[in-house]
Amino acid sequence: SGLTQWLVTAQVAAEDSIQMASCGEDPDPLRKALCAGFFARAARFAPDACYRTLRADREITLHSLSVHAAFGTPPEYVCFADFGRDDTGGAVARHASRVDPRWLLDAAGEYYRLK
Repeated sequence: SGLTQWLVTAQVAAEDSIQMASCGEDPDPLRKALCAGFFARAARFAPDACYRTLRADREITLHSLSVHAAFGTPPEYVCFADFGRDDTGGAVARHASRVDPRWLLDAAGEYYRLK
């Protein structure tokens, strides 16, 4: 599992005297890293209260168990790790994280260049 692999990596790092770092109270470094890895799976909150993927302009909703779907104002931009289908066949983003759109340009500016 992913947790097992992480624990093995942490043990190897400890044995090799590699310092493991934490984001502490600032989640932006982690969110920037997620954005760099999942830049192709980015979506923007649209006026119709759904998300639309940035490149393909496809409608996608956040998974109902997502903290972003359940609490507060939906983030304007998200990157997501995976997607699937809901009971009606609609696309659902899973493992979504709020991102700054400037990070998308920093991570993959050529991917998002206007034609």
